[in-house]
Amino acid sequence: MEFNLNLNNSVLEWIKNQNINEEIKDLSEIRNGSILKTLFLQLNPTFFEFLKNYQIQKSENWLIRAKNLKLLFEALSKYFEEKMNQKLRSNQVNIYKIARTGDEQEIIKLFKFIFLAFHSEFKEKIFEKNLQIFIEKLIEENEENQNLISKNKLDLKKPRNFVQKEEFEDLLEAYEHLKDQALKLKEDYDFLEGNFDKIIDGNNQLREKNQELEFKLNQSKNNYNLLLNSCKQSEENFQKQEEKWKQTVSSQEEQNEKIKENIKIKDEKIFQISKDNDDLKDEIQQLKSEINSLNQEISQIQSQQNSQTTHSLRKRIKELEEINEKQNIQIFQLQTNESKFESEKKKLKEIIKKSDEIARKNQTKIEELTIKANECDHYRSLVEDFQSKQTNIQKDHLDNSQNTQTITDLYIVNQNSESNTNQNTKSLADELSFFSNNFK
Repeated sequence: MEFNLNLNNSVLEWIKNQNINEEIKDLSEIRNGSILKTLFLQLNPTFFEFLKNYQIQKSENWLIRAKNLKLLFEALSKYFEEKMNQKLRSNQVNIYKIARTGDEQEIIKLFKFIFLAFHSEFKEKIFEKNLQIFIEKLIEENEENQNLISKNKLDLKKPRNFVQKEEFEDLLEAYEHLKDQALKLKEDYDFLEGNFDKIIDGNNQLREKNQELEFKLNQSKNNYNLLLNSCKQSEENFQKQEEKWKQTVSSQEEQNEKIKENIKIKDEKIFQISKDNDDLKDEIQQLKSEINSLNQEISQIQSQQNSQTTHSLRKRIKELEEINEKQNIQIFQLQTNESKFESEKKKLKEIIKKSDEIARKNQTKIEELTIKANECDHYRSLVEDFQSKQTNIQKDHLDNSQNTQTITDLYIVNQNSESNTNQNTKSLADELSFFSNNFK
């Protein structure tokens, strides 16, 4: 970030030093095209002469700015093609992004080509200037030599003539040397142009890779958003199922309490029935004893026929028979009550057994649901980790291949997490349904 800021400031200072008629405070101000027009006219007034008659329309409409920039970029491309034997592709600089937002990165890309053009023009002018100076100096020295020859009227065979010839040969040798240097400079220039093509191609490849990675990053963002929404939906479903489960457990606990109260009441009834049964058994035993004593008494009465009349005996027998019948009825009722008591006792034992079994199943389901809740917390932590790593990837997205692999791995992990979350939610719903059916 600091390097980019220094680069932007350097480009801005360079523009200010080019004697332009406009005041510029920020790189984004070049997007209307007037400053670029001035720079192109300074670069090569002859080649860009047609721009003198072209009026730059300063407007807040970015479409008009884009039109101006497109014309200037086409002129620069033509300069590269004719003067430098290079071709600029339209996708190497995003003209519309510069026109719309004044994007500084795209402006820097544009000025890289402008600097190359200025450098090439500067080298060509220096070469032509040095060559012109050398030729003028050579002609001047040659004229001086001719003047000296005419003035002194020297014979070409004299020693002085040989000295002038040696000087002339030295000049020719120096000329050849400069010519070789010029050719070498031309070769260096051609070599640099070839490397420039390679750099441009490499830059284009990097740009394409960067665009591909940006596409993959956007795709990963979309997948992440889908995954996050799915996780949120799964979490909401889990919370709903958990709420239903809590309501079911609460209802089951209430019914368990009612069952316990009923069991307690029935225990009290059983205790009371048992006590009554014992009392009835005592009464039966007492009645049996009384019957036996009555039978003995009847026997005694029958044996004492002389002391009692037949009528009184019959009356007494009838009374004893009535008493015996009543006692038999009471015995039958006691036996019936005892049978009912045993039946109620058996049913109560079955209810207690079923209640214990339901309580045991409830405890097992509670433990399983606790495990499922812990797993959901684990998946939620995975999503949070993925979100944190996603933020780091956005900050360091220039590390292309590694970030792409990291995003892919995280996507697979979270895809598995989503599958496990959905599977666990479905399993939890099935278990709650099974639990509810058992409860019913």
